[in-house]
Amino acid sequence: MTWSTANELVRPLHERMPVILPIQDFDRWLDPANQTAEGLDSLLRPYPAEVMEAYPVDARVNHLRFEDPACLLKDPGVRKPPGFPR
Repeated sequence: MTWSTANELVRPLHERMPVILPIQDFDRWLDPANQTAEGLDSLLRPYPAEVMEAYPVDARVNHLRFEDPACLLKDPGVRKPPGFPR
């Protein structure tokens, strides 16, 4: 996994976040001719916060044995901690 500094949405939760490539950058990232750091550094930026959403999920996401779509469901029973984004 490749990391970047956190955007405004993620920053209240953590100082860094995974790099998320927009679809228009896929070809550039996968181009075998583009093998220099200078050629790829501009892609290693925080994903725009305005196209993301943060919401509480069940604590089971913290356990490796749970790796299923239910981990992505919003959990209305989880109280948002102080500082939780939007």
